[in-house]
Amino acid sequence: MPTRLIAIDVGNSRIKWGRFHSGALISTASHPVSRREAVREIINEWLEPEDLREGFFAVASVNPEASNQLIRDLQEASPLGARLLRITDASLLPIQVLVDNPTAVGIDRLLNAVAVNARRPTQRPALVIDCGSAITVDAVDASGAFVGGAILPGLTLAARALAEFTYWLPRVDVNQPPEPLGKNTEQALRSGLYWGTVGALNELVRRLSEELGDQPVVYITGGDAALLSGRMEQPAVLIADLTLHGIHATAEHVLSGQQAS
Repeated sequence: MPTRLIAIDVGNSRIKWGRFHSGALISTASHPVSRREAVREIINEWLEPEDLREGFFAVASVNPEASNQLIRDLQEASPLGARLLRITDASLLPIQVLVDNPTAVGIDRLLNAVAVNARRPTQRPALVIDCGSAITVDAVDASGAFVGGAILPGLTLAARALAEFTYWLPRVDVNQPPEPLGKNTEQALRSGLYWGTVGALNELVRRLSEELGDQPVVYITGGDAALLSGRMEQPAVLIADLTLHGIHATAEHVLSGQQAS
């Protein structure tokens, strides 16, 4: 098994990097999908000769176009050829997926579930909230299987939709919990976006907990996780880089299987 691995999570708007050494996440980086020069900057900063001899890049993506461009940029930035693993579908992951069409589930959702399986108490279900461009609330049953969940717009996406599909409403950012009672349009938008999302998450946690039939452990991750986690009625464990840990765990699973065969 490689002792060195660089996990890369290609999202809709950002690319997140995690450098693992002997199973520990030792550094992270993040940049907009459009900032291609960041690939060479990170490679130059992170890559050592040992990484090229012993390491792997492991890439997972919900954005195929950006992922393909990243692979090309990686190949140009590291001409000595660190090895590459693309995590493309559910069949590669060490998790059972009990939904109508496993291949249609976003790979980031499944990777989060893989990471949670390494953390949740044995025989205790879990819920995973990922607060990105879209917010997902996913369920892992007591056996460790991914059993589905819910998807809703993230704060930035919802704010953008209100601005683009109405005539008078402006674009706003939500960077901190607002007062519930808005005294002007901007304040009212921030209140609705933030407290509406908080209410939706608490309701989904309550209803999905009923579906699981036991009190789950709740984990929360993603760019807006810190902003929302403190308002959860059921305490949530905040893990900033959950998807990167899922990529690492999946890479270990795939590569150990290749060595065994």
